Amino acid sequence: MDPESIERYTAMAKQLNVPQGELINFIRDQLKEDREVRRLQREQEKLEEEERIEKRRRDEERVKEEKRVADEERNHRLQLEAEKQKMEAEERKERLRLEAEKLRADEEARKERLKAEEDE
Repeated sequence: MDPESIERYTAMAKQLNVPQGELINFIRDQLKEDREVRRLQREQEKLEEEERIEKRRRDEERVKEEKRVADEERNHRLQLEAEKQKMEAEERKERLRLEAEKLRADEEARKERLKAEEDE
């Protein structure tokens, strides 16, 4: 035990009118209490640190989950956009096919008219 502690506890004992015969027991009790207080403070600090670590872990998991959800939503939007573009391309292809077919039919009809006119 350091001299400052002895002086402090002795002064405390005098202020509390602790009898001289009980001074050693008083000092021992005070030391035990101080040790217990420090032990409890260390435990509290350890618990607080564990809570900070757990909070950080939960925050990291939350951010990871938010990122996963955002990625899924983005992928879904991209998939929908790709399907939309595919359908639009198929529609354009079908329109072009129908237009080409109409042009062939028009050309065929024109040829038939010309032939009919020549035959007359």
